[in-house]
Amino acid sequence: MFLKNKKAQSTLEYILVLTFIITAFMVFQKYMLRSIAGRWKTTGDSMGYERQYDPNKTLECAFFYNFDINQWYDYKQCDQTCLESACLLSSATRATCQACIDSCANPLCEDN
Repeated sequence: MFLKNKKAQSTLEYILVLTFIITAFMVFQKYMLRSIAGRWKTTGDSMGYERQYDPNKTLECAFFYNFDINQWYDYKQCDQTCLESACLLSSATRATCQACIDSCANPLCEDN
């Protein structure tokens, strides 16, 4: 007679354990979300060397590899029409392309 009720008791114990686990997740939900957000922030900061993006001050470097010119340059400071006409057109020469890239060069880009 006692063994027949044992099955219902174990079902009740499983329900109580699941209820306890779900309650614990609900109570600590904010703490878990904050820890996940903190981990994402730490990861993002490590990729950006703990610097935030500022559209006016952030240096955007690009690498030019045409005409055997392998050089880093500042993408934002470079005149794109100069770059297109001096380097990317079929009538472009190496000298005009080199002059345009040199005008866009930034020593901070070469540290990459």
